[in-house]
Amino acid sequence: MANCTRLNHWRGASRPNCRPLGWEITPQKDVYWCWDTSYHLKPPNNLEFIRKIRILSFAIFLFLILNAINMLKKTKLIVLGLVICLTSFTTKNSQDHINGAWHTQEDYIDQTLLLSDGYFMHTTFDKINKKFIQSRGGTYTFSGDRLIANIEFNTIDQNQIGQTISYSFVIKKEKLNSDLNGKTVAWNLLDQGKGELSGTWRMSGRMQDGKIADYPRRARKTLKLLTGTRFQWAAINAETKEFFGTGGGSYTFENGKYSEKIEYFSRDDSRVGAILSFDGKLVDGKWHHSGQSSTGNPIYEIWSRDNQN
Repeated sequence: MANCTRLNHWRGASRPNCRPLGWEITPQKDVYWCWDTSYHLKPPNNLEFIRKIRILSFAIFLFLILNAINMLKKTKLIVLGLVICLTSFTTKNSQDHINGAWHTQEDYIDQTLLLSDGYFMHTTFDKINKKFIQSRGGTYTFSGDRLIANIEFNTIDQNQIGQTISYSFVIKKEKLNSDLNGKTVAWNLLDQGKGELSGTWRMSGRMQDGKIADYPRRARKTLKLLTGTRFQWAAINAETKEFFGTGGGSYTFENGKYSEKIEYFSRDDSRVGAILSFDGKLVDGKWHHSGQSSTGNPIYEIWSRDNQN
């Protein structure tokens, strides 16, 4: 038996008949395994080494697979989060896009449509002859080119109250085409619903005997919707389908003074054209409104945003 190295240094007295049968790498040198004519030296058994290599390869492969699965899960979560954010952002922008006051007119009949904070009020009136014709309103959502309305009051058709109705709603620049009134007509934008008081307000308190009495949330409610330049209030009970009155027109709010010019009033047409002035201020997010009502009686009202508790 003989053992040789790459430098051909041999053990034994004579050089054996030697050729490399295999090798293993060591830090120092390559070792060749050889045989002589009298004895065949077999290479060492590499099965254990191969088994370890296979186990290591499988472990690396498994690690890569698990890491890829984990990365895929994270990617899915990121994509899902982006989709949710994009959807919320798109929905918000869509809602903001239609917020404000819209107007259309046919002959001497005017129609106004106010939208803010997910609530709408649509009213038809004859401003020249000072006649209130009809009004309706409720909550809404906007998707694509459809306005989905949940009707809470309707002065001429109580059967619509509680129903969800979809209307076409296509906006191009400052023009709106909608079948909101039963046929497709063009509406013009009056304002984009931006202002310090813009939003949908609910009467939440009133001064009585020198003290403010809070009104809890209930089915019977008085709402006031303001855009940038237009207002409308409505006293309703969606559960019993009762309607108690509505009125609206244009308004201004400057330096603590709130003024309304009435263009329609369901209770008393003679009040159309009147200008009412009030003191107004925001305190802790609530609107304090004081002065004289349309009937001439002193009032001090507290209004809270309807989308807040």
